Amino acid sequence: MCVRLITAAILLLALWVGHGRAAEPSLNEFLKDYDDPDRRAAVVANLSSIETALGWANSALRAQRMSRRALYCLPDNLTIAPHELISLLRDALWDEPRLGDRPIGFVVLVTLQRAFPCR
Repeated sequence: MCVRLITAAILLLALWVGHGRAAEPSLNEFLKDYDDPDRRAAVVANLSSIETALGWANSALRAQRMSRRALYCLPDNLTIAPHELISLLRDALWDEPRLGDRPIGFVVLVTLQRAFPCR
């Protein structure tokens, strides 16, 4: 129960970081904003917030139940720079175009799960 509440709270935080938009932007909207030099800093901040929230959710899952499977498994001492995550997102969109219409938080999670599966 506690794990679910913590995970839900963290994921809600990830969704909240839409910076004043009525709804979370889709991957297509997010990448369009990233390609606009005037919006890039806000997009990078939003992306970093989403990645941080998902990382905390991952940590909570591991801390609460060691046997429970994590959301994704980054190698030790690996940090993903925003431009690297953008590249992963673009690759995901290329591989699966329907992700373009999905909310960015969901696509970040799916992309990290595919790039860093738990074994």
